[in-house]
Amino acid sequence: MPQDALKTAAESSARVSCVSAAQRQPRPGVAASNAAPRDICERDPRAAYLWVEERSIPVPEAGCWIWLLGNQTNGLPYGKTWNGEKTVTAHRMMWQALHGPIPDGLHVRHKCDTPGCVNPDHLQLGTPVENMADRDSRGRNSKSSRTSCNYGHPFDSENTYIDQFGHRKCRACWRERKRELKRRRLANHSIPAKAG
Repeated sequence: MPQDALKTAAESSARVSCVSAAQRQPRPGVAASNAAPRDICERDPRAAYLWVEERSIPVPEAGCWIWLLGNQTNGLPYGKTWNGEKTVTAHRMMWQALHGPIPDGLHVRHKCDTPGCVNPDHLQLGTPVENMADRDSRGRNSKSSRTSCNYGHPFDSENTYIDQFGHRKCRACWRERKRELKRRRLANHSIPAKAG
């Protein structure tokens, strides 16, 4: 996908996230509710798909469908909605409407790199490690260029390991935490001297 189209989609997503809730209007003839009826989500995946599609706006240059009704309050432009039980991200709801439950430990990733997109052709499942690799390859990880940990130990092949979530970790700091934990355990279980 051309970079200009991705940039346009990202700009559209940013513009949509700045629009107030009162200004967000779904396509004509669609109720302006942000809550997906629970029975639609559970019993009729096609209706849930249409429900999500109708509450997004297409960006022809990029092929994205930008979610209109609500965005997360933590500053991220991911669309959100109520599924009758809890608040969920719109792209996860779209994936579930088409493919069923998302297996534990997997994320719904955006191929288009547009967080507000709910186009099912732009969504794919992946592990947290793959999701972070996407983030790093797209230059959105401010910590990926760091050459040392918070305590100054180098991030090199001997001192670095990758944890289960795909994060770089410092072996020297890990060893120090283990030593400190062992010291505390021994201090808590020591037998006080008898007074005599």
